[in-house]
Amino acid sequence: MAKVLLRRSYTYFAAADDASRAESLMTSVIKNPRFRLLENFSDLWRIDNEKNSEMVWSVQNSKSQVDEGLDGYGHRGHLYFLMEYDKKPGMTRDTENGRPWKRFRPTPYLLSLWDRTKDRRYDETFKHVWYANETDPAKIIPGIKVGDTALYIPGPGLDKNGVDQDGYWNAEKQKTVLYQVYTSDEWDTRTFPSLNKWIDPTRPNRQHTQGQRDFILMRLADAYLIRAEARLKQTYTEGAAADINMIRTRGAWDGKEAEMQINAGQVTLNMILEERARELVGEGHRWYDLTRTGTLVERVKEYNSDAKDNIKAHHIVRPIPLSQIDRTSGGYAQNPRYSQ
Repeated sequence: MAKVLLRRSYTYFAAADDASRAESLMTSVIKNPRFRLLENFSDLWRIDNEKNSEMVWSVQNSKSQVDEGLDGYGHRGHLYFLMEYDKKPGMTRDTENGRPWKRFRPTPYLLSLWDRTKDRRYDETFKHVWYANETDPAKIIPGIKVGDTALYIPGPGLDKNGVDQDGYWNAEKQKTVLYQVYTSDEWDTRTFPSLNKWIDPTRPNRQHTQGQRDFILMRLADAYLIRAEARLKQTYTEGAAADINMIRTRGAWDGKEAEMQINAGQVTLNMILEERARELVGEGHRWYDLTRTGTLVERVKEYNSDAKDNIKAHHIVRPIPLSQIDRTSGGYAQNPRYSQ
């Protein structure tokens, strides 16, 4: 309901209290003693820790049902965010690394958002190392045995120690190791940083598409960031900064918490959208965030070179499924520009 009210607050038909009501509703979630932020960001993605104190609302999936095919969907996030690791030297597809469908590749803009020298969330959101698992002599890397590093993606920018990863892993440095290293100039549609949030090594076989993870609809970090947005709408930037700092403090490397803090003067809608990207990437919020705030078309055109020529004004809403239209009495109009 808070998100619905906040969505309306950006429109010409907004009610005067939309943002304040959204803030109040999120406050009720934040103050609920059942919920608290986990101390470690990485613990959110442990498959044995799904029913943790940060989960506010999730779709429950049953391992036995997805394994047996009684549930034909389950959580398929493990498929979509992975690079084509199984075509690389020393590697073959397995359950541990996932079945890569290569549907969602991070844009350069997204990968630029984390300051990895103080923010741990990139390093705990994306996969860096793939260990050799190929036993076919024709496909192994000479000198590398099963269990050794086969692939390494150091990631964008400076690492936690302030070392520029592209500069460090230059061509000469790459020649000194047996495994494959892919720096940002080598990323493409098949090789790219892969999201690690939804990996499901418990699938019964390497081809199984259904995963057992629960699908997170809201966790407490989302509630803090929605309240921050509602507070910004009311120009209560001090409160918005306090909410954002709750998330940024948890996302900091040990000893870097103070450096992660922002002040009220830094709170803008753009800053909140970037913070939501850093915290919630891959969790299914982005389209809703950008349509809610009326920024979808302009941000796609500015930040997504692959999609900028295809995005149109009517994409701010989705097409209504024909099955839904057919079920309504007297028919129902399709959203503009989708009827053809």
